[in-house]
Amino acid sequence: MKHNYLFANRFYLFTLFAFVLLAACQEAPKASYRNFSGEGIGTFYQISLRDSIERDLHSPIDSILTAMNHLFSLFSKESVITSFNQSANGIASAEFATLTREAKRFSELTNRAFDPTIAPLVRLWGFGPDASQLPDSATVSSLVARIGMQYVHVANDSVLKDLPSISLDYNGIAKGYTVDQVAQYLERMGIRHYMVNIGGEIRANGLNSRGEAWIFGIETPEQGYVPGSSIVQRIQLSSCALATSGNYRSFREEGTKKWGHTINPHTGYPEENSLLSATVLAPTCTEADALATSMMVMGLDSAKRLVERIPEVEAILIARHDSTTYEVWNSQGVQKFLLQK
Repeated sequence: MKHNYLFANRFYLFTLFAFVLLAACQEAPKASYRNFSGEGIGTFYQISLRDSIERDLHSPIDSILTAMNHLFSLFSKESVITSFNQSANGIASAEFATLTREAKRFSELTNRAFDPTIAPLVRLWGFGPDASQLPDSATVSSLVARIGMQYVHVANDSVLKDLPSISLDYNGIAKGYTVDQVAQYLERMGIRHYMVNIGGEIRANGLNSRGEAWIFGIETPEQGYVPGSSIVQRIQLSSCALATSGNYRSFREEGTKKWGHTINPHTGYPEENSLLSATVLAPTCTEADALATSMMVMGLDSAKRLVERIPEVEAILIARHDSTTYEVWNSQGVQKFLLQK
């Protein structure tokens, strides 16, 4: 029996490629540009920024990542989310309440395609901290009947639950939320030209060291490609966030069968549809992350309809056409982000 668990680092390879492309498209950074990189929240991060007084911001950025890990890490027994999951009624935490309000909003917006209460199903299918055997249909149905963000409530700084068994998994929004926290810190420090990339979730503002928008590549969503060797589109970002979700690098294997990590909260099973990857462009990375996660559950047609009704949100959707080819769909506003060849 072979297991392949890449859930915590689902876009590590995309992240590395984005870095390589970024470096290749820039001249050597000017003295006022600084670069930071490291590990945090279970993945790698890279930050590039222009700071006229050249402060060393590595330590405070690491402190933000440590705080975020303490907020939503399912692998830490001391995290806030673990405390909530183990509680009978809920907990008090202002920041956890803030994130949960956002999660409830996206759950309603997507008709529960985004539903962090799938945590028991994630564990059941072997994508959580503990591996498991494949579940039977009765067990899946039993869990589906006891999940849903309607059982989670936010009252001031408290997050409450109606059922003691309710537990949350914020992996579908956590990286985007963390990117926004770092970006907001940089802006409070007076920095207007920056790029924050955490595990492939990105927020960019202003210009790079060449005085141009920040440039990134969208990879071909297939296994077997060396990162950066096959690019579907190149895009340029300024005052925008980007998040990509897909199953092609994050899956579980059992014999000859593979399951993607995207769990459909309506069925309780890993979602199987033609959509290979969803890249969302939005004002915040929290929004981009949650919507990209949702679209993988919804499938191509529903994802198209979703993005077309949300202002200031664009998407690049890549879907399998047949066994050997795929199609790329761009929402109407994507054209302004595309790097012209």
